[in-house]
Amino acid sequence: MRLTWRPLARRIAALSLPFLLLLGLIVLVVHLIMRPSQQRRVIERDTALLAALQSAVAERPALERELQQVRAQQAMSPTLLPGASTALAAAAVQSEVKRIVDSQGGEIKSAQNGPSVIANEFEKIEIRYTLSASLTAAIEMIYQIETHTPYLFVDGVELRTAEGGAGDAHPAVEPKLTIRWNVYGYRWMGTR
Repeated sequence: MRLTWRPLARRIAALSLPFLLLLGLIVLVVHLIMRPSQQRRVIERDTALLAALQSAVAERPALERELQQVRAQQAMSPTLLPGASTALAAAAVQSEVKRIVDSQGGEIKSAQNGPSVIANEFEKIEIRYTLSASLTAAIEMIYQIETHTPYLFVDGVELRTAEGGAGDAHPAVEPKLTIRWNVYGYRWMGTR
């Protein structure tokens, strides 16, 4: 049986060898033909990317100048709290709130600085107040604080009648309220 398979194997090898060589040659030719077109596409893509990057690099100085101008405008904005530090900005808020409360006949019993919070280059300066004033005065104080420049905001308002009666003995006298609220504003923290 070995004699019958050997001539068959030789024939198969003799017929398949030229076929395999032809197939290998075709694959090599196709690869060599396709390779330059792939390289050309890669070069075109990389050239377009390089042009876009060079354009972005050229725009950078102008964008940096514009960013500096915006930051300078924000730092000098009259809507933001003045002060080179958190303590100075808090003192400015306390001074303005004291002026407003005093102008309405109110009395500040306590003022406590809250923790400052920094977000997006702005620092939130918050002060918790306890004071006494009439309801009419409280409404006017809130109005003056909320329309103040630099911008101040009132939050967490609690109103309570003072201990010892609601003023029934003298109906013409408006009763004093114990008022608690938070007043806050924002200070620019970005690069100056």
